[in-house]
Amino acid sequence: MVTQSNPHFFTIWAKERLDEMDAAVTSLEGKVAEVQADVRDKAEKILAELRKQRDDFRDTMKKQSEANEAAWIQAKAN
Repeated sequence: MVTQSNPHFFTIWAKERLDEMDAAVTSLEGKVAEVQADVRDKAEKILAELRKQRDDFRDTMKKQSEANEAAWIQAKAN
């Protein structure tokens, strides 16, 4: 794999992972209705945790992307 110095590479990679997380959560949400009632509560709790992890990743990605963009602009200016 070619190493890229541009911070946009990280952003693109992170967005691809976020899209994969969204797809997995969406797929699992559709299957919750199919499970038996006794397991449904557990499945819904697991989905809530997956959503939280996805949202945490999204927040971290956004913060890192903004910080990297600022650092990139500053490095180009020097």
